[in-house]
Amino acid sequence: MASNKVNINLISLTLLMLISSFFSVSVKAVQANFHGTLIGSPPCDINSVDVEFNEIGISQINGERYKKPFTITIECQNTLGTSIPLFLGYEGMSASFNPDALQTSDRDLGIIMYYNGNIIPPNNKDIPVIISGGIKYDVNLEAVPVKDINPPTEGAFYATARVEIRYP
Repeated sequence: MASNKVNINLISLTLLMLISSFFSVSVKAVQANFHGTLIGSPPCDINSVDVEFNEIGISQINGERYKKPFTITIECQNTLGTSIPLFLGYEGMSASFNPDALQTSDRDLGIIMYYNGNIIPPNNKDIPVIISGGIKYDVNLEAVPVKDINPPTEGAFYATARVEIRYP
């Protein structure tokens, strides 16, 4: 029984080869070449950011008052090229009372960041910037404190986020 199966498979294969030889097609082929340079990250530097709010009146926090403009400067090497689309983003813990706010050391206080008037929530890596190598590029942002329904505790506060730039 097994030898009949092998014979049938062998005959089928032979017939298939004979039939395909009658239908051969003339094909012209050319070589395709692909090349490039791999790099781990954009050849760019980002300045550190330190936004000082100074003294803030707890009862005056309303999501508009105390808004502070700040700038992130990006400088890329000439090897980047011209008009290259990159993405700026930041990572940090979202405030429990507002997912658009970066959590501060006070659980009832957060910081909301804005770019071109739009809120940038924590863990957003999609701020588009078009950069050319050899040129400094300033990204103008704003930060504003926001509070929970429960008032924050009087005293110093801080918040930390990681700023990064990446290729799409």
